Amino acid sequence: MQQNPLTAPNVTGVELKNEIDQFNHAFNKLFKRRNVEKVINGYVRKLEVTYNQERFITKEMYKRAKDYYDKRNLKEGDHNPNYDTYHPHFHVILAVNKSYFNQTTQYIKQSKWLEMWRECMNDESITQVDIRKVRSSEKSENGAVL
Repeated sequence: MQQNPLTAPNVTGVELKNEIDQFNHAFNKLFKRRNVEKVINGYVRKLEVTYNQERFITKEMYKRAKDYYDKRNLKEGDHNPNYDTYHPHFHVILAVNKSYFNQTTQYIKQSKWLEMWRECMNDESITQVDIRKVRSSEKSENGAVL
């Protein structure tokens, strides 16, 4: 199993519905790609939308996204550039064969997932796709992810 949050830059409340529609369209487009269809046996996805209500960058926010703020020359106490925005993103669990992780002809690298997601979303400003293998410590006895 592989876990895969798909994300994009934050949007305003006015843009949220269109962004969610775009996410759904892009997701369907991504999972119809030949290299994805070939290796994915199934998936579970959940759309999560978080709201950024902090006017200023807090200590916790800075600590959690230090690289993001440093690239923008922002520090704790500065105005939060994402204040009053929404962050829609998919959490996806992919079912793959055990051999997927050992077969270089099938394995899709994180950089390729990012490239494909950018293409499907038609948005080169997307900077991350967090993809990783679900470890046995994250599964229950019946194989479900906790």
